[in-house]
Parts: sequence; C-alpha cells; structure tokens
Amino acid sequence: MAKNAPLIKDLFGPTGWQLERELLDPAAVAVARDFLDNRRITLQRQFEQWLGEPLDAQGYGSHQGLVKEYEARGLPKDLRHYLRGEFDLETRLDKRLVQVLSTPQCRARLTQFLETDKYIIHYPPMTRFKVADAPNSILPPHQDAPYNAHLNDFLTVWVPLVEIDNDCGGLVVYDGSHTAELVDHIASGAWEAKATGDHSRFHTQHVLMKPGDILMFPPALLHESAPHRSERVRYSIDFRVVRSADDTTKSFFDPFTGAVTQID
Repeated sequence: MAKNAPLIKDLFGPTGWQLERELLDPAAVAVARDFLDNRRITLQRQFEQWLGEPLDAQGYGSHQGLVKEYEARGLPKDLRHYLRGEFDLETRLDKRLVQVLSTPQCRARLTQFLETDKYIIHYPPMTRFKVADAPNSILPPHQDAPYNAHLNDFLTVWVPLVEIDNDCGGLVVYDGSHTAELVDHIASGAWEAKATGDHSRFHTQHVLMKPGDILMFPPALLHESAPHRSERVRYSIDFRVVRSADDTTKSFFDPFTGAVTQID
C-alpha cells in the first residue's frame, strides 16, 4: 500500500459502499456485454455437446444440482464454471473486459477516490452471468477478503452490464458492516466462502443500477446476491483495484498503459 495512504475502508461513509452513476463509457459497456453474451451461448453449446442433449430439456438450474454427478463423469473445468454462472479463464482474459474500467473519466474518478495517482486492476477479473431459477448461482452473504488473500488492501468495483431492478437482481449490501472485523467463512454448496455468525444488526438493501453505473466497497463489507427472477440474463464484472504493484502478488492490468504484468 502506498505510504501514508488511508485504508480503503476509511474512504467510505457510514454505509460502507458508494454508487457512482453514469461513470462508464456506454460503448465499452455494450462491447463487454455483447462479448459475454456470445461467450455464454458458446459455453452452453459446449455443455450441450458434452451432455448429449439440449439444455432446454431440463433447464439450466436443474443441471446445477447435478455437478457432482457430472464431475464423476469427467465434466471439464470450464463447464463446471459455466454451471456456477461463471465464465472460463479464456473469456476472463479478454481485454475488452478490463477496458470497461480504463476510460479517462473512470481513471480520473477512481484515482480521486483512492487518493492516489494511479491504480491497477487484478487480472483477470471475475465475470458472471445469472438466469432465472438458478439458485446455485446465488452467492451467500460474504466478505471479499477471504477470496482475495493475494491482495493487501483493495477496492471492489462491481459493474453490471445490464439494468439491475427488483426482478434482475444485483447485490444486496449490509450497511455499516465494513467497519466490523473480518468474520469466519465456511464452504456453502458450490461456494468456498459464506460468512458465519448473526448479521441481523445490519440494515440490508438491494442496490438498483443502470448500465454505466459502478458500485464500490471495501474488503470487509458484507454482501450477497439478490434473487434473479427476470427473463433477462444478468452479466456483471467483479474488479479488484489496488493502488500499486506492492499491494498484490498476482498478475495485474495497468489501465493507464494497457499493459498486463504476469506474475506466476
């Protein structure tokens, strides 16, 4: 972390999260969304080919409950990610995703917020999709810190590529939870980390967003997936942003130069 720089959690107000409206370039958002839509269709076809029947015969959600059975039959790793609502590594490495967070307007706002001259992005970012009636794609309450032990102090920037409303669920945040200590996490279903303990003292709210908006929060903020009931597919990108290379032990993307630094 840069010398004398404040902890990222201390940059937030009492709720522990901040919504920035219309920050992103609409064209970059549309390019990323269309790319992910095409990749999801490709992965669906690959899964159908592996399965030997059309996905619509049972529905995506029903196949999620059969992952263990499919793994015993040799389900490829990329298709296991697909059944979790995640994209494969090849998709995540595409620079059209990180370019969403690389425009001049975005660079100016994030450096101002982080009180730094530059920032870098963990590479590749996590990318997800959600469809209706797919409960195993819903992340339980958690903090991002357990998923990102390779980062010293970081900012999560959550970017939906479609409109988030009460039907097309986004993130539910726990107001004020960023000031609490990190809590223990346990495995839960398909997910490696679910926060333990009683968090009912925190007020929760579903953050409604438009394409071009970003949601920012620090590592300790509790959050979870909102239910997804829409016929629309929800696409989103999870960015982890740090101030300098000293804050990470893994590969990163520099949005000011467009260069990727590979770290094994």
